[in-house]
Amino acid sequence: MNFTKETCPVCNRQFTENDDVVVCPICGTPHHRACYIENKTCFNEAKHAEGFEWQPKEDEELFNRLGMHEKNSSDGHNIILCPYCGTENPVEEPNCKNCGGRLYNNMQGGPAGMPVNLPNMQQPFGNNVIQIQPDEIIGGNTVADTAEYVQRNAHKYIPKFYKMEKTGSRLSFNWASFFFSPYWFFYRKMPAIGAVIMLLIVLVNGFCTTDRVVQANEAYNAAMQQFYAGQISQEELLQSAEQVIALPELYISYAFNFAVALFSGFMGNALYKTKAQRDIAAAKQEATSPESYRLLLFKKGGVSVLYLALSLVGSLIANEVVSALLQFIK
Repeated sequence: MNFTKETCPVCNRQFTENDDVVVCPICGTPHHRACYIENKTCFNEAKHAEGFEWQPKEDEELFNRLGMHEKNSSDGHNIILCPYCGTENPVEEPNCKNCGGRLYNNMQGGPAGMPVNLPNMQQPFGNNVIQIQPDEIIGGNTVADTAEYVQRNAHKYIPKFYKMEKTGSRLSFNWASFFFSPYWFFYRKMPAIGAVIMLLIVLVNGFCTTDRVVQANEAYNAAMQQFYAGQISQEELLQSAEQVIALPELYISYAFNFAVALFSGFMGNALYKTKAQRDIAAAKQEATSPESYRLLLFKKGGVSVLYLALSLVGSLIANEVVSALLQFIK
């Protein structure tokens, strides 16, 4: 390797083509042979326990210019950490592979942590398109901090939060919370709201599952088996189905579940925005350094597969418990 652009850390003199250079076998730091012998060890020996690896000056300048958060991945390749979700990305990627966040400030040449525009974060108002800047404020916090808190799909939530902030409206439809309520709330680390919605659904559905509903469903299932066995006609099967459809309990259950879905769909983003504002404010109070603040954002924000799994199990248990209680009351 050519060390002519590097400097010996012992004597601080730049290497020349004729210098006798030795390299530390542990971290790769180059020294003049005489300096290494005089120092009796590597100049950076104290950093070896931390896993220090010497990098050429050109590489250091490249990382400083591009705003890298890390120099090497576990397999030795150059990487950049997304400033919004923390995902490792190859240095040639302009946007994060996970959340789509901008990795480089290509317009100003600044570091990755301060991008000019997050991808897709252009919010239309009438015929105008608003460029959302990372230093703009949403609920008392910057867009950059909010995006780092949201992590997964931040580029989808930030424009919604931004529009709600500018218009003052709390209505912003979310298809995920509409179709997957209450589980979406658990996934986005809002277990209290998810638990209340789940309990209400289980209770209403439990009370609507009356004896005549059970009997009508059992009669219909028996009629289905008889129809396929050729024992009854299609008209008799339809009569059995009409008895089920005529039950008012079913309409009450369907109507309540649809109302819950509408509430979750229209209010999910507002509730999530409020949670983000509260958690980011708490992180600011708890943090003792910029590094601890960023770590708190990652811990408090993002998604939780564990909460989602527990909610699915909890739903099954709640249904069984409510069903048993209703049977006991009856």
